[in-house]
Amino acid sequence: MTCRTVFLTLIFAAAFSAGATGDDGFPPDPAGRCARLHADTGIPAYKGDFDADERRMICHAGYLLSLNAETLLPDWVLESVPKINLSGPGDRDKSSFKPDPQVVASSGKGRDGPLVVCSDDYTGSGFDRGHQAPAADFKYSQERTDESFYMTNMAPQIGIGFNRGIWRNLETQVRDWTELRGKLTVITGPVEKAPEFDVPVRGKLMRRRCGDREKSIAVPEAFYKIVYQDQPRRVIAFLLPNVKLDWHELPNYRTTVAHIEDLTGIDFFTRFSLRDQRVLETTLAPMWAR
Repeated sequence: MTCRTVFLTLIFAAAFSAGATGDDGFPPDPAGRCARLHADTGIPAYKGDFDADERRMICHAGYLLSLNAETLLPDWVLESVPKINLSGPGDRDKSSFKPDPQVVASSGKGRDGPLVVCSDDYTGSGFDRGHQAPAADFKYSQERTDESFYMTNMAPQIGIGFNRGIWRNLETQVRDWTELRGKLTVITGPVEKAPEFDVPVRGKLMRRRCGDREKSIAVPEAFYKIVYQDQPRRVIAFLLPNVKLDWHELPNYRTTVAHIEDLTGIDFFTRFSLRDQRVLETTLAPMWAR
């Protein structure tokens, strides 16, 4: 199948089909159905020893993610953001947080499935439901905006000063860059352990109200965001501790992709040769101009 065929297939494919499913109950071939999203970078892979049974790749129309069955959080969320996505009728005030329908459908137990995370799991926790792929990246469609509120796209974040501060500022900055550059690929995710930071959330767990009540959700110590431009080829990456921060300090949290790989065990930019990966991943980029 040619790349063009894959692209055309995805244009007409629904984000989730209730038809055929794989052995794990999820729709088959999520990577193929989301090929247009990872065409510029390749699909993130895992380095070294990892339990493949603990990961579930999920394709939605706007983003592709890898769900970690142990942490109940996405290891990474990948989105391709063209400028056209940033305007339209999508209104986040009309959206609501909800369990990912693919996870619910695959569980065989509805909302009580072991991988199902619901909005109530965050209630009273003191943490925000932090978007990894932000809702404002999908304003071109109310349906796509709604999709961004699936709980598989969330992770526990400090609210004031982080999710509602520097993290929101970073998301806005990426959209500003997209407006200037036409299209960017963005990969975002939590970092379970970031020993370089002194974070009060270290070791904190969120008790669950849905799914397997004996399984808690670990609060990430940090979050990363990798922003890639294909023409000309360049990348900028950020690693932010999950604490209240001054949003003006965003440039201080630039890092290399290689450092994020060391912390997460994830291999990014798999489309490229090892030589090209080294160039992209070991360079500490200056802040991009607005």
